[in-house]
Amino acid sequence: MEQGYWVTLDRLQIGMYIRVGGSWLDHPFWLSSFKIREAGQIEELRRAGVAGVEWVPEKSDRPPLPSAPLPADGDGNGDGNGSGSGDKTASPQESREGPTASAPDPLELERVLAIKRERLRAIREKRDRLLREEKRYEEGLLGIRRMMRHLTTFSKETVREADALIKDIVSSVLADKDVALHLVNLQKSGESFYHALNVAVLSLMLGKECGLEMEQLRNLGHGALFHDIGKEARPEPPSPSKEEEAAPVLDCAAVRTHPWSGEQILTRTGSFSAETCRIIRQHHEASDGTGYPDGLRGDAISHLARITAIANVYDNLCNGEEPERRVSPHKACAWMFARMKESFDPQLLPLFIRCMGVYPPGTIVQLSDGLFGVVVATNANNSLRPDVLVHDPRPVEEKTGVVVLEVRPDLSIVRSLLPQELPRESYRHLQPRAWCLAETQAPNP
Repeated sequence: MEQGYWVTLDRLQIGMYIRVGGSWLDHPFWLSSFKIREAGQIEELRRAGVAGVEWVPEKSDRPPLPSAPLPADGDGNGDGNGSGSGDKTASPQESREGPTASAPDPLELERVLAIKRERLRAIREKRDRLLREEKRYEEGLLGIRRMMRHLTTFSKETVREADALIKDIVSSVLADKDVALHLVNLQKSGESFYHALNVAVLSLMLGKECGLEMEQLRNLGHGALFHDIGKEARPEPPSPSKEEEAAPVLDCAAVRTHPWSGEQILTRTGSFSAETCRIIRQHHEASDGTGYPDGLRGDAISHLARITAIANVYDNLCNGEEPERRVSPHKACAWMFARMKESFDPQLLPLFIRCMGVYPPGTIVQLSDGLFGVVVATNANNSLRPDVLVHDPRPVEEKTGVVVLEVRPDLSIVRSLLPQELPRESYRHLQPRAWCLAETQAPNP
């Protein structure tokens, strides 16, 4: 961490990078560390009653202004020749005495601090919802494990359990889209049960955006949950049809046949709709005809299968079985739009990307000031400027705080990262269970 040096406000000038001490709720700035870009920022510090700040030389374009000469009037504050002035800048551990700034405007300060308190309250509530839904997510995973064990032998209880999970996703997790996406995007395991639940959540989210009725959502949820059931237990494939012979040949026969195998498994149970079975068979079909197993095109592919295909590819990119091949949520959306657009429904893919946002919740990012953070909420007004929970590596008690990029034009996201690319301390503090967002704390928003 860069060394900071205490300076009084009369020595500040544009180009200096400073840190404002004390509680975040004691000053009107949305960022506790920033570079001074206009004289109005110095005046704001005076109005807020701030006596001095820390100057960070390594991040500054200019040094502090020289100190004003001390008076030589025999009052003991000088030696009569100006030798007491100097240009010494005290370290943070030295005295922080300084000239008293002008009194702050109490109404303006209270207005800004009220906004800050409201922002902290909203983020704290989101943290609590995330922790509750994280527990439900884990319960959903246990349910999927049970269902997968029993599906090939089939029981009506399996279908009832699947229905209950789908209703829970629709009514609870998807009630807060940001929370749902955060859970999907912060998964650490590439195991099939996580993938099944993630694809179900993403498919139902997109299905709701499409305005599907509950029965359609039920069919979609069944298909998304069990889209890879053919990988769990594969019956012998039939002789290929003419369409299958014309479809692209994949390297792995098991991969090529698992949609057909899964369709056969669900059909034999007699408890899933024909639409659900079509999702299982068609979730690897592509709008341009390059998919499998039947090489279907466009509207020949079930609408619900086209939804599932988008969710399936996105989660495979972000949370695939091979960690070294995973990409960030931001890069996954960009890749799908730039490189795979022809494979997907031309109406559904843009809708999915708008729903996710340019930086979906759960995306790990680095800001232009160097801090690492995780996106906690999208911004409907500007998808490039979401709310970001950041980690402050300074040796202070308050380790996390929220950057509201919509009101910080001097800050931006410079890149997205995978969780394993974060410094270990930042990764630990950016997990929902570690968020410290009490109103008395001083985050770095």
